[in-house]
Amino acid sequence: MLGSVSSAVKGDLWSECPLGKTGKRLVIGLVAISMLADLVVFLGGEEREVALAERLFGLALAAVVALFVWRPTLAALGLLVLLPLSELAGSDVMLRLTLPIVVGLVVATCGRAFIGIFLAVALAWYVGMEVFSPEPNLLTIVFTLVVGTCSALLGAAARRARTREVELSQTIAQQEATIAQVRQLEQERIADELHDGIARQLTTIAIQVKVLGRTDDPALRGVSQQAIADSSARALADVRRVLQLGGGHDQESVSLEDWNAT
Repeated sequence: MLGSVSSAVKGDLWSECPLGKTGKRLVIGLVAISMLADLVVFLGGEEREVALAERLFGLALAAVVALFVWRPTLAALGLLVLLPLSELAGSDVMLRLTLPIVVGLVVATCGRAFIGIFLAVALAWYVGMEVFSPEPNLLTIVFTLVVGTCSALLGAAARRARTREVELSQTIAQQEATIAQVRQLEQERIADELHDGIARQLTTIAIQVKVLGRTDDPALRGVSQQAIADSSARALADVRRVLQLGGGHDQESVSLEDWNAT
């Protein structure tokens, strides 16, 4: 019992709900715009004196956010690693501004157990940084928490939409597979019936051929010839249906009228 619960929690901890194509493009676009804006500011000479550690931290943060496109859980772990490093790099303000927005990505893509751990750690870090800052601002804390909550709600909505999309695709695929299987079984059943019908018609033809070889009575021969013609026509029709079921119908095959004419 405990083993099954532990396996379930472990599976939910590392499970992922990948972003769709639109979400991936949006994340990559936002990261690209952020890096481009930072480059423009740097080339403009306004932040030439920014410390190398702070600039490298900004690049690392952008890379971690972009990683949500491919490995969401690894990206979230990267964010947790950046939490204690932000103060050393002098970029804690940057991370405090980015973290509430990125919470939406974590909620949208990571496992539920991991989301709980991430939110607990991130909230504890953020509140600790604000409370122990030289000038704590309650309004800033409340505003950031509101932004983080909204971001989490948007992430949850995106997750539900993505889950429904995946479930719908799986349902459609299962239905198509079921329909194909039923169609195949029905074709096989019809083919078996047609094979039995062809065998009966050929047996009838063989019997009537023997009758023709043993009698000179014109009336009896006429009956046998008609029976052979009818059985041949039915056999030919069944053969055509078998070919159609197997996808091998030949448009140049002999018609029933040609067969009867012979």
